[in-house]
Amino acid sequence: MLVVLLCSVASVTWAAPPYQTGDAPTPGCQWVYSTGGQSAFANLLKDHNGTPLSDLYFGDGFGAGSGMARIGYLDFDGDGTQDVFRTALRTDGLLQWQYAPDSRNEWVDLTYAAAPTSFRFGDFNGDGKSDVLAVYTNADGSQSWNYSASGTANFQTLKEISPGEVSRYSAPRVGDFNGDGVADIFVAEPRSDGAWQWKYAPDGYKPFVALTYAFAEPASLQFGDFNSDGFTDVFAALPQADGSQQWVYSPGGAGNFVTLQNVSAAQAAEFARLQLGDFNGDGATDVFVVTPRSDGAWQWNLSVDGSAAISSSGMNYATIPPDELRFGKFGAAQGYSNTDVFAILHCDPIITPTPTYT
Repeated sequence: MLVVLLCSVASVTWAAPPYQTGDAPTPGCQWVYSTGGQSAFANLLKDHNGTPLSDLYFGDGFGAGSGMARIGYLDFDGDGTQDVFRTALRTDGLLQWQYAPDSRNEWVDLTYAAAPTSFRFGDFNGDGKSDVLAVYTNADGSQSWNYSASGTANFQTLKEISPGEVSRYSAPRVGDFNGDGVADIFVAEPRSDGAWQWKYAPDGYKPFVALTYAFAEPASLQFGDFNSDGFTDVFAALPQADGSQQWVYSPGGAGNFVTLQNVSAAQAAEFARLQLGDFNGDGATDVFVVTPRSDGAWQWNLSVDGSAAISSSGMNYATIPPDELRFGKFGAAQGYSNTDVFAILHCDPIITPTPTYT
């Protein structure tokens, strides 16, 4: 089914700053980011619509180094700085796509379309800008995987997936498993021995190519680039019988697991979140870990390249719950490559709702 678009560190105090008597706070939600998870929060956009965090998209990074769209973060204008994507309901029932340029500027319209089953993002045409992958489930149970170049062009269908395939495949995800700079689509399907066969569609539309297989649940996998070769690696934190974890990755998703480190049961029991990214900007993927503090805040920790000891040295902490953190490359400097930590710091009470578009 072709779906047609109609184009048109020091510790930080996290509370909102005090206001002088008689001041009226500007309505909206204040977006902030911490450089590499180390610095104090700096302001981004104040979203006057108060868009819920659950409705914001940042892209799922699957690489390291520079080239925002190439490694999965959102960059619709190709300027090398993180954008944020959302949708807004139109009066005709379609969704208006929008993005906040550089995460600092007001919302800009992209195109609009019917609501999909899910969104993913990557650079499917190699132009250095983020494209929108929209998965549509059809009446017969099949799926159409369509993409819109830069979120502004009419859909092109990458793949039609049969009902049988839909029932077997894990949710499609985006990576670059052949290192050509163009986004691929990854799925896993069950094998008769209980393992999951990994495979990918090069450039999103070519025939599936088999990768390796593993017993790790597909939903638990994360993508990165631990060996800095430009190929997406597949990471898993494998639970052990004694409560410890073994951190491993498969180079390019095709090689046998390489052990990064073994994490003790005592450490693993404290993990509230694991997130991959290039937090120190060295071009290789690190593992970001959130653990509780005795004062009720959450400590941010880092394992450089995934193999170094998990350390809080130089890292920040916050009272913001771990599941309310998001990640991207928000620094505006040319060539900036650190993965940063995003949060909504506070919302002032008078908020202009997201408008309905016609």
